[in-house]
Amino acid sequence: AAATRAGIEMALHTGDYAGAVACARLLAVSGQGTPTLGGTGLRLQLAMAQMGLGEAHAARQDFVEAMRQGHRLGLTRTLLDAASGRPDMLAALASADAADPVLGFYIRRLLAGAGGVAATPGPSRPAFAADPIRSLSEREREILDLLAQAMSNKKIAKVLNLSAETVKWHLKNIYAKLGVSGRGGAAARLRDLAARPAGAWQA
Repeated sequence: AAATRAGIEMALHTGDYAGAVACARLLAVSGQGTPTLGGTGLRLQLAMAQMGLGEAHAARQDFVEAMRQGHRLGLTRTLLDAASGRPDMLAALASADAADPVLGFYIRRLLAGAGGVAATPGPSRPAFAADPIRSLSEREREILDLLAQAMSNKKIAKVLNLSAETVKWHLKNIYAKLGVSGRGGAAARLRDLAARPAGAWQA
């Protein structure tokens, strides 16, 4: 099984998508493709290979199922490792909007991880004054993103596995950093900043 998984990664890296699909299906038949940590990563790799073959519908189905399994199991690093050789394919598969906003948020977190966005700090503190979003911690940005989707504190707490009191505490910090007085102001500020041209925040 380990050798076959290595073969899938090599096939994806070299563009041998048919070979990757064959290896993935072999593992699935052998019982290695069940909805476990390894099975979820395997399904994502299968989706990537199918996309490479132009089988868009099948690729999308396997991708969505992998995301559902990953969200249910609380996976991040497992899926990032599975897609580490082709982050471009992960981004392409995620380009279609997810019907479920919770799943959509989970996918965006994966994309941020794949691009190093969440782990990469800003270049300097002065930039934070021009771009208040960058003054937020990773957790605060997650909460603000969900708030902008009109989720209640209770729903945000459930999605992020936090207590409602912790969400309230983070929201107070967010409001202070953005210079707003409530949820509506924070969401409006996020939309305003997102609408600015690239680089305008650091001008």
